[in-house]
Amino acid sequence: MKKILILFSTLLLLACGGGGETASGGSEYLNVSNIDMSGGNTTVTLAVSASPGCEWSITWTDTWIRSISPSTGRGTQNATVTAEVNPSSTTSRSATISVQKTDGTITRTVTLTQSANTEQLSVSPNTLSFTSDGGTSSASVISNTHWTVDGGADWIESITPMEGDGNGSLTIRTKANLTENNLEATLTLRSSGGMAVPLKVTQAGMVAKLSVSPTSISATATSATYQIAIETNVAWTAHSNQSWAILSETAGSVSKTIDIHVADNLLLSPRDADITISYSTGKQAVAHITQSAGERPVIGSLNEANITNVTKTEATVSFSFQSMYDVIEYGVCYSSTSTSPTTSGAHLGQSAMDKQGTASLRLTGLDAGTTYYIRAYAVSAVGTQYSNSLSFTTVSGWPGEDDNVTPN
Repeated sequence: MKKILILFSTLLLLACGGGGETASGGSEYLNVSNIDMSGGNTTVTLAVSASPGCEWSITWTDTWIRSISPSTGRGTQNATVTAEVNPSSTTSRSATISVQKTDGTITRTVTLTQSANTEQLSVSPNTLSFTSDGGTSSASVISNTHWTVDGGADWIESITPMEGDGNGSLTIRTKANLTENNLEATLTLRSSGGMAVPLKVTQAGMVAKLSVSPTSISATATSATYQIAIETNVAWTAHSNQSWAILSETAGSVSKTIDIHVADNLLLSPRDADITISYSTGKQAVAHITQSAGERPVIGSLNEANITNVTKTEATVSFSFQSMYDVIEYGVCYSSTSTSPTTSGAHLGQSAMDKQGTASLRLTGLDAGTTYYIRAYAVSAVGTQYSNSLSFTTVSGWPGEDDNVTPN
């Protein structure tokens, strides 16, 4: 019975406990060695060397070690360590792994060392596109190293940040594109190790809008001011092809209303002008002006009632006139030989500055017993207008009851 007890005690000692801790020096052992892995790898083998009956478990605290499988075992066995890739391309890292006999009597610690990873640098998306209005957009930087941004353009308002470490976000802000040209620039992200990654930035050209309202204006013959509304999103210039149509403004960069001052039309026919609104690329909008013809003054028709107080040598002529422009002179033309007298012959004129009025003029120095033809006239800036022709006869030169026929 005593021999049986001694044999049972010996078997327990060989199982895992006891005083021996090495594979060659004693009956029980549990050994592990430090392990290394590259920065880009995710698995490595941890070899556990233990006596056949030794039960053990594995623990760790570093979160970048995702799992160790198996984490418990008996005797000699390999465990697979699964880890994350090293996010740094410049710095290695290490973690402590503990392998312990189940009853706690033996504990071994090893160091897992993961080297720096291969340098990584990329950007997503690799193209940022903007509308002509401009604005803000971002791209993700995927990296395990320090990086900087090179390049730019005057239409790129800001790039934030211009450098960073590891993963990040790159924000681009562009100005409004006030041209019809599409814009493009390439930024370059550079790593500390010399990697170069392009980021293309594009911006659409503006769709130019240019119109004018109204496109047709009917102007009176007399001077007046008219307006046109320019609707645009581009810089513009305005031009009148006639000196009598004068613009209040000839250039601008926004939508607005401008005045057109139209001078008096002193012609007896209509006239036209074009107001052209232009954009630098050749885009145009045109407002067409048609101005009515100028008119000479209007004189009331003459009849017998217009001629009064006729004597041998005098007569009074009365008439009325009206005009769209000021009458600067009015009067009466008379002739004993021409049925249509004009101001180039005998006439009696009166200065004026009125658009309408009545006149009563006394003709003197006439010949007695003579038939005269008369026409009233009025003169404005447009020209001279004559009335119809009318005749009257002065009193005869023979002595009458009112004449003194004797010298005394």
